[in-house]
Amino acid sequence: MKHSLSLICLVLIGTTYSLLLPTQAPLKKNSLKLLILDTEGKDRYYYRNTEILAQSVGFKTVFKNFYQWLEEPSLANYQTTICFLGGTLLKHKETVLVRKLFSSLKDFNKRPNTNLVLLFPAGNSKPENIAPYLEQLCAELGIIDCSQGTAEALTTKAFIRFCMRPDSKVGFTYNSTLINQTNPAIEPWINPLTSAEPGTNQTQISLTKFELKIPLDANTNRSTSHTPATNPELQSLDLQPLEPQLLELQLLPSAREHFSARAALFLPAGLLIHSQENNKVTLLAKASTFNFADVEENFFRCPINVDDRNELLHIAQHLLWGFYNACSPASDVKNCPTLPAYFSPVRIKANKLRAEQEVNQHAPDYRWIAEGDCSAGWLAPDDYHLSGEKFEGVPEETRIKLKKKALQDGVAFLYDADINLLWFEINTENFLSKLARTPEKEAVLRQQIQPIVDELVEQARTNKKPLPKIFIGTDITSNFRRTLPEQTVVDLFGTTYTKIPSPLERTSYWKQELLDVFDVFCDLFATTLPIDGIFLDFEMYHAQDQAGGYDDYMDFSDTSWHIFCTHMHNKIQTENQPKDRCTDLVSTEERVNYLYENKLFTTYFKCQEHEARAIGTLIKDHLRSRLPNLMIGAYATTLPGSWFYRGMFAGLSDKQHPLILATFNMDAYSHRAWMNKQGIYYLHGVPLLLSKLATPDDVSLVNYFTNYHSFIWFSRPSRIVYDFEKHKDDWWSVEVSKLDRDIQVNMIKKARKTVRNDTTA
Repeated sequence: MKHSLSLICLVLIGTTYSLLLPTQAPLKKNSLKLLILDTEGKDRYYYRNTEILAQSVGFKTVFKNFYQWLEEPSLANYQTTICFLGGTLLKHKETVLVRKLFSSLKDFNKRPNTNLVLLFPAGNSKPENIAPYLEQLCAELGIIDCSQGTAEALTTKAFIRFCMRPDSKVGFTYNSTLINQTNPAIEPWINPLTSAEPGTNQTQISLTKFELKIPLDANTNRSTSHTPATNPELQSLDLQPLEPQLLELQLLPSAREHFSARAALFLPAGLLIHSQENNKVTLLAKASTFNFADVEENFFRCPINVDDRNELLHIAQHLLWGFYNACSPASDVKNCPTLPAYFSPVRIKANKLRAEQEVNQHAPDYRWIAEGDCSAGWLAPDDYHLSGEKFEGVPEETRIKLKKKALQDGVAFLYDADINLLWFEINTENFLSKLARTPEKEAVLRQQIQPIVDELVEQARTNKKPLPKIFIGTDITSNFRRTLPEQTVVDLFGTTYTKIPSPLERTSYWKQELLDVFDVFCDLFATTLPIDGIFLDFEMYHAQDQAGGYDDYMDFSDTSWHIFCTHMHNKIQTENQPKDRCTDLVSTEERVNYLYENKLFTTYFKCQEHEARAIGTLIKDHLRSRLPNLMIGAYATTLPGSWFYRGMFAGLSDKQHPLILATFNMDAYSHRAWMNKQGIYYLHGVPLLLSKLATPDDVSLVNYFTNYHSFIWFSRPSRIVYDFEKHKDDWWSVEVSKLDRDIQVNMIKKARKTVRNDTTA
């Protein structure tokens, strides 16, 4: 989130994955084998929900990520495949690697009796911007030619535009951690093949300046004709009708009555295309219909309420059920199974309890968080100096009085609301990195921080309250907005991200912008600022036009490549192998071809993740060498979304010192077993934008969050110093509540267990 609120719309070897999935009922003997094909290089676990749902309807699942496929680039051994297309992949559709994948999919689709689920990229783009390419892709893969004027083609075109509506529309309808519920006007599905006639509930829609009279059956959502549409206006557009196609279309899920009115706004969610000529079944849908609530949660789409999430997951299950029955009509499953118990609120709460019990056992210094007695505030120090106000024409004496009152009132709010973890977004690198440090900036930093600390200490003394835990926040990469990094990240396709440093660059990145800065900060404030912890912010606000973070297509930079070559050199020496040529490869194309030819992608990224973990351990050890009792927190938009974050978070944490992890994930603890297996131990906090506290009844949201998370981080209580009406149109108004100050205080206080117990006693 943060700043402009323009967030990212952001392969390793598999582990013993079966241990991380719930026990399934025995699959039927004639179960279809389903290949889950990733195109972004992600770990198998990132498709956990899809795999569980597919197994629940009868599929036997196997998995390949993009790099595993490149090491064996064929789909010849599979009859049924579900392919998740990524936005980055489509941007590089003309590259050799992507063309190789599409060629393989095309060959797969040419074979008779094959079945394909093609999932379009998630995101918030306007459908009309991406739909033409998806239509072209459908034609290229031999699924359907949407350029023709047939009823089937027009239905497919309409469906693609319908399902590709922005994911944020779901958030606005349901309420997500990032998006506030506004109940927007959502256009329902309108059959493009019917006119509005007396006695019908269909509404006419014109897609291409002409209308069609061929309806879909109202009861089954199946097309009732395979005849090309005939309309005089077609001829004026020079659209030549195809020969009659043996295609049968069905909109899914077919059983609309099973879903709420809100869910129905986003139905149909899938389009089933059955080619009778060669007995092929294709399902078209959007990827976020399936993976919105996985470990890398889609905070635009994923509802806060677990029952709402489960309804949307049940829609995905319905699509897979309909697809399974179409692929295997002889073993038709008459009713869609119930949603697996794995997704139940009871199971999620049980995972949270286990995580907190482990913390109580191994990390007693973190028990106060594990036991629910932590309420965190993500704070902007500038707010306490009224940086958001305009003082033109205001006398200096008046300004001083207003700022003093704002500081006193702002700190008093923290104490009154019982917020006991203060996460100040100081961004020390902006002042103390060698790229920025001057005596003047040191003075500005002290002027910004010291008055706040002094006021906190004074009010703690006068009110006889304990001083809250103080965490300093750092964005780490801020200086690269002005000074480009020495070593930049490079992705699989050769794209160089000029503003983003190579994630494994130790000296000019981690040492320069974090470790050295921390040392200087400790020296400057050793006697005046009690530092209990640090929050490392891993979102890259300075480079939103390039990327918000590291993904699994990265990193093929010189830094990362040389780390891999060192690994290969050591292996050669150990195993007495002939000299390897990897050190001679300079271009990304050469390096990728080398990994491709030698089937070393898995080894490559395993090596990178190992180095990321080593850097995380280095950071942890260095910070605690200065402050032995320092608690380390991390902010990322989601739980670890790539090899880099898996390695980094594992290095930053251990059983005795769990990572205090703040993300936008609503379902963080159901991933506990997998996270622990990666070496990541954590206590999770969920954000609550203060604008979500719109009425006193919204205190239920505070209570709800505490059931599923160890703490809430409020964003941002420091805005209380401003008048809401005066700033309601500012970009940061989403972080402000319009409620009376004392009402907000009483609501926020409920975030702490001890306060809740005192209230109910």
